[in-house]
Amino acid sequence: MDVREAIHTQPMKPFQIGAIAICIIIAMVDGYDILVMAFVAPFLAKVWSIGPVQVGYLLSAGVFGAALGAVFISPFADKVGRRRHTIICLLLITLGMAASVVAQDIYQMIAARAFTGLWMGAVIASLNVIASEFSSDKRRGTVMGIYGIGAPGGVAVGGTITTALIDMGGWRAPLIFATVVSAAVLILVVVALPESIEFLVEKRPAWALEAYNKIGTKLGFEPATQLPPPRSTTVRKGAAAAIFSGLMLR
Repeated sequence: MDVREAIHTQPMKPFQIGAIAICIIIAMVDGYDILVMAFVAPFLAKVWSIGPVQVGYLLSAGVFGAALGAVFISPFADKVGRRRHTIICLLLITLGMAASVVAQDIYQMIAARAFTGLWMGAVIASLNVIASEFSSDKRRGTVMGIYGIGAPGGVAVGGTITTALIDMGGWRAPLIFATVVSAAVLILVVVALPESIEFLVEKRPAWALEAYNKIGTKLGFEPATQLPPPRSTTVRKGAAAAIFSGLMLR
């Protein structure tokens, strides 16, 4: 049986729910990482004696980086796979957060935040696809609605704990916390996040059948001897081509 069709038509199984839960957790971490500086900036401004304009640059750096990452880096998921793309983004997010922890002046901090933002914006595209693909047709609307609370949920949680973290360890404490959590989620993704089914079937990398059967086995199906046929043999435009052409360009 085509695993894609089984996922779409049959009741959702624990493996599917687990994959979606991981996407929600990543979205929460992403939301916290993007806006953690908004909580830290007032304290940082006092320590480094920086003015409102510099604080504005600091707050904008991560968001600006996220916008660039969403447009220019997220399309690479179509080439390397959603799982690998997510792992790469989380690894670089963790490194970027660590750089924020050790930043010694406003310029280093802005650079670290912009770098981190690139990968924060890039990872969201892969999460959207994985959460949608592992949802059944019947539950997809509910699942995507729940997934949608991930990023604002991370911001809300961050807002409630940041002050306590700063009281305990100074302005660097929330950034250390974000670094540790990002690293922990990276390990979770390496261990438990499956690859996109559509990527495996449509793009057919050398390891596609093995990954496809691994997912199928966890869903209770017998290993397949070959991948199901792709749904379309037409050449698809990349994300950049789709954005910078035709109606989207206008």
